[in-house]
Amino acid sequence: MINRGKMGYSEGELESAGLGEMAEKKWKRKGKLGHGQIHGSNKMEVDETKRAEGSCGWIPYTPNNIHPKDQPLLDISSQAIWCLSSCKNGYGVDELMSDSVEKYWQSDGPQPHTIHLEFQKKTDVAMMMFYLDFKNDESYTPSKIQVKMGSSHQDIFFRTTQSFNEPQGWTYIDLRDKNKRPQRVFWIQIQMEIPKCEMPGIPIDAENLEIIETPSLFYEKLLVGFPYQSTRSIDTFFQELTSKTERRLALSSLYLGEGELEKNLVKKIRERMEQIDIEVTILLDLLRGTRKSSEGESSVTVLKPIADKAKIFLYHTPELNGLVKRILPQRADEIIGLQHMKLYIFDDNVLISGANLSDSYFTDRTDRWFLFKNCKPLADFFHEIIMTVGDTSFTVKNDQVVPSSKCDIHPYLGGSQSYRDLLKLRVETVIEKYKESRKNQEKTESETWIYPVLQMGLLGIHQEFQLLNQIFAMKNSEMKMTMASGYFNFIRDYEDLILMEGDYRLDILTASPFANGFFESKGFSKYIPPLYSNISEQFLLKQQRNNRQNVQMHQYFREGWTFHAKGLWAEHNNQIMTLIGSSNYGYRSVHRDLEAQIMVVTKDPKLVERLREEKNRLFEYSSLLDMAALQQPEHHIPPIVRVISRLVRTVPIPTHGTCAYDGLTMADPNDSLAYFQCCKNLWLPKFCVEGEVFDKIKLICVPNDVPPPPPVPINHHHHPSTTSMS
Repeated sequence: MINRGKMGYSEGELESAGLGEMAEKKWKRKGKLGHGQIHGSNKMEVDETKRAEGSCGWIPYTPNNIHPKDQPLLDISSQAIWCLSSCKNGYGVDELMSDSVEKYWQSDGPQPHTIHLEFQKKTDVAMMMFYLDFKNDESYTPSKIQVKMGSSHQDIFFRTTQSFNEPQGWTYIDLRDKNKRPQRVFWIQIQMEIPKCEMPGIPIDAENLEIIETPSLFYEKLLVGFPYQSTRSIDTFFQELTSKTERRLALSSLYLGEGELEKNLVKKIRERMEQIDIEVTILLDLLRGTRKSSEGESSVTVLKPIADKAKIFLYHTPELNGLVKRILPQRADEIIGLQHMKLYIFDDNVLISGANLSDSYFTDRTDRWFLFKNCKPLADFFHEIIMTVGDTSFTVKNDQVVPSSKCDIHPYLGGSQSYRDLLKLRVETVIEKYKESRKNQEKTESETWIYPVLQMGLLGIHQEFQLLNQIFAMKNSEMKMTMASGYFNFIRDYEDLILMEGDYRLDILTASPFANGFFESKGFSKYIPPLYSNISEQFLLKQQRNNRQNVQMHQYFREGWTFHAKGLWAEHNNQIMTLIGSSNYGYRSVHRDLEAQIMVVTKDPKLVERLREEKNRLFEYSSLLDMAALQQPEHHIPPIVRVISRLVRTVPIPTHGTCAYDGLTMADPNDSLAYFQCCKNLWLPKFCVEGEVFDKIKLICVPNDVPPPPPVPINHHHHPSTTSMS
């Protein structure tokens, strides 16, 4: 939360989401952004009188080294258009800009909490001042504030980050250049970081983590539940499925293939259900699960032998509705959002992967597979997540796909926001239940801990996003990181942190065009491999511009195989952390899909070595991907792909924020080519036909010979300067 403080901050309330925790946070602060000079002490002592002075209390705490030409210091807060990352009703920009400390901004979304400001013309900016009160809000005073400035989000020429250690009173962030002069900007982003409470971990014995090396063994594990030897024949594994699975079996995947291996898996599940009373739950994505092959089969038809006894759920994103759902081609509808979690549960054993239930994932597709054995807390948590999403989805009943009896709001007919609110409430209830159950456990010493991590950006659940923001911002040149993704397409947040903030070594492994599953496809799909080549090229160019020499890319190629592995490894001081799961760390993973991962942290020497060996196996078939490699014929990028890539990477991200005043548009901070009417969540094009210009007030294209309207007054936000003009 933030109150008025001359383009700054005061008191308010934030909702913070740490690793799994969604809790309202209180944060006292007040601040200003000014230009010019004032004189006064730089002391940080605070009293209630100065606090009550509101907009004037900051004056004594500005720095002394203000250039004479920049006198006097002026408050320019009212000259900007403000847009918040989120807010609750009655706690928006009006309250943010109020001089009263009783009024404040209260966010209504996950971290990072941001404020975007746009000036109508280039404006000189010198500094920003904040009132921080750690004693009043010990837990939720910001630990870090980052400021970016430039012409737009795509043209940032200044950034600075300031950390705080138990601050109390007025402090400032200096935004001047190296000559101590103000900088001229159109656009400013202010991002706050609040200390977060992580999702509780689970101690495990390192021997209960089995790393599966090949796709065929992954398939065998699915058949048997949890075998203890990986050298047995498939026939033996079939028998073990019957003898080992006692209570529950839950499979969560994007889809189930239609081949013989998949049908054999369903057959074995059916046999087990006939022999013992076990609970079987299947969660797939509806868009992929009902898509028919050329033979007329789909995931739903393959599952028909168990449909009478098993719970078969099909998740449908609420964002695909109305006209878009009617006109979007079937093979393109999945770009809107998917159920993407890859979780396979047998009693108290959890097999997690990035692999789907399809024949190529069982034979010749490189992926990662971890089996956590005898881990009831983990199995219970993920089983409840699967059931919760399933109960709020469609189900297969009497050969028909109908909404679940517990789905109180239709996924795409009942209102997108209402459905999201319902599913979010239910998922957060599972998260809170898990956290509460871990609180009652005695403190345990263990060399290996595991942490479930969810990413459901559509619902405002950003555990993975927040975790990766912390990891990628680390400054430790001795740390070694490795990242893998078959579809490398970092969001800009990750790119900026890696290339502009971090100083660790990072190796990125992605699929070569030959190892991309869409290589030599027909139709539009043939452009997918060069699309990722173009994204890699842009990343490498950005890496060169930022002189981040210890970041390298590698490409995977193994004759006859495709590459689908995804994950993150961080090594330091004989300890290792790895993330394994469904996320590709791209735009869809962060904002559109339902993702699940597990973070493993260990200092057990044997497990550390096993994790290193697993990572090194992926690099056995890799080569350096640099600008020279991108000149090879397989990386040829057609001109149309460069255009498509630019459009794909600048798709506006709607936020549920608020404007500085009703009816006006705000330049989208993530895309200088579009405007966002943030009060109404409407995206509007900036471009008009020749001879016309876009009127940001009327929100229409008008002839370019029409004189522009005068600046809209913002009287209810205008406050007299705290100093007089000289």
